[in-house]
Amino acid sequence: MMGLIDEATEGQRRFGVGHFDLIIIDEAHRSVYQKYRAIFEYFDSLLVGLTATPKDEIDHNTYGLFDLESGVPTDAYALDDAVADHYLVPPKAVSVPLKFQREGIKYDELSEEEQEQWDALEWNEDGTAPREVDPAALNKWLFNTDTVDKVLAHVMTRGPEGGRWRPTGQNHHLR
Repeated sequence: MMGLIDEATEGQRRFGVGHFDLIIIDEAHRSVYQKYRAIFEYFDSLLVGLTATPKDEIDHNTYGLFDLESGVPTDAYALDDAVADHYLVPPKAVSVPLKFQREGIKYDELSEEEQEQWDALEWNEDGTAPREVDPAALNKWLFNTDTVDKVLAHVMTRGPEGGRWRPTGQNHHLR
């Protein structure tokens, strides 16, 4: 939409400010950035913002985008209500057994090959290597596409219903 607002053919804009009567914004908490706010300020229409995670920070305020008091949405539909009404199922935590992310890496617990790889790394300027890397430091450094792929593979093969997400109930909501 950003590109379409300014688009013009023979000096005529594709969309005038009154083109839409209603604009519905899904994931409205992402719309608080100046980039998207311009869309809502351009059009003269009603705005309906939908979000599960409204923000009320000074520089990113979803409520302010809709001229609402911070923390006071026009309407709210709580997770517990959506579960009770059978539109959602309750969340279920799935533990993913990734030893390094939970316990860190200890040099003495590595195989000989892994220790050789460890020793070959340039850890710091004085050439010394740590004897272990704690989980917090490891997660900052290691969290990458491969890790995400492994977590998703675990969830899809060992998650609820063995990773098979299926419709349930009369309204065919995802389970």
